[in-house]
Amino acid sequence: TVTNSSEVKQATESIIDRVDGIYINTDNTVVAALTAVVDVANSKKVPVFSADPSSAELIGVIGAYGFNYYQVGIKTGKIVTRILKGEKTTDIPTEFMRDPAALDLLINLDSAKLLGLNISEEIKNSANKLVIDRKIQTK
Repeated sequence: TVTNSSEVKQATESIIDRVDGIYINTDNTVVAALTAVVDVANSKKVPVFSADPSSAELIGVIGAYGFNYYQVGIKTGKIVTRILKGEKTTDIPTEFMRDPAALDLLINLDSAKLLGLNISEEIKNSANKLVIDRKIQTK
């Protein structure tokens, strides 16, 4: 457990020899120190995965799968429009991002190469963002 981002590196160092990989959810404290996590993990050849593709684009995680915040913004805007037109919030059901277009899969081929990992063509083809030579290629 960490209480602020300055503790993330030390926490990562304390577990790195006991894990095969690290998954970072959308915890703002840890995401703020994602570079420190990746640095520690890379030194031990441990892959890092994330639930937040937007924060992981050039940080060095192997893969990230999560919300496309642009799509979330569109859906949010539609709900706000309903509210501004007078609809009660209690009458608006919870919306879930179920459409695959609302999710991004980012694969960082640079990080995979650094760790000596091969990414299958199937996974590369399913990703809508690839990082190659520190540049993001969007499909």
